[in-house]
Amino acid sequence: ALAFLLLMGPLAATAARQRQLAAIRAEEVQRRDPKHQSRLSRQVEELVAHFERLAETDPEMRMDRGTCRRFLVGRKGDYEATVELLKSYAAWRAEVRPGEITASDVRNEFAKRMAFVSGFDREKHAVIWVFAARHNKNDRDLAEMRLFIPFLMEKACRESEEHNTDRIVIFFDLEGFSTKVMDFELVKVFLHILSSFYPERVARILMCRAPPLFAVFWKIVKPWIDPNTVAKIAFIQPAELYNYFDPSVVPRDVTDSCADAAPKKA
Repeated sequence: ALAFLLLMGPLAATAARQRQLAAIRAEEVQRRDPKHQSRLSRQVEELVAHFERLAETDPEMRMDRGTCRRFLVGRKGDYEATVELLKSYAAWRAEVRPGEITASDVRNEFAKRMAFVSGFDREKHAVIWVFAARHNKNDRDLAEMRLFIPFLMEKACRESEEHNTDRIVIFFDLEGFSTKVMDFELVKVFLHILSSFYPERVARILMCRAPPLFAVFWKIVKPWIDPNTVAKIAFIQPAELYNYFDPSVVPRDVTDSCADAAPKKA
């Protein structure tokens, strides 16, 4: 059964990818429609005004236009759902204070260098580099991971905004992926944080050097991911690395282990 899954996986993935891209293209056409844009802009202004009124008694409720737009787009224009999600987002920020999380708050994960923010892609999106082999589901604190993920997201978002974009790139190096990395509980936490607190923040997710075992893991977790996010995921090989990044920004953690990636970083 495993052999069949590994054999058929690429064919099924190709067909699914084509369906996803078709759906995304249709949604993009709708988003470019002047009437849709006008309605979206009007809803954003209504959201800003709504939360400005709430901020009169609770300053944590104040929301800027960029945040309102991202959450509204993430909820596909559903105004009421966006209001509720923004309220939850405000409560979460008031409790967790993600912008104030420091390396000392996540010292165990920080020390592993399992993930870190460094450099930009060719479109000036800040990049979170993630190394699967450095994770062990039996040696992690989920409470710390609930802080580590926002720690990375906040840093990446700040750096992107300094380059006039509000989106980021996440790069997964899957070399050394094994059963100890198959942390389904962490995947659910990661997806919840992205969708609930950082909607429309991800421009692209790159999966590099996925081994055959990853197909089994992917088949399980892919249905948990929003189709719009799935459409932003690309599986690449080291030779494609520099299509997305200038060699000067790729960490040695990547280039030292990618013998077939060229050019190498000096």
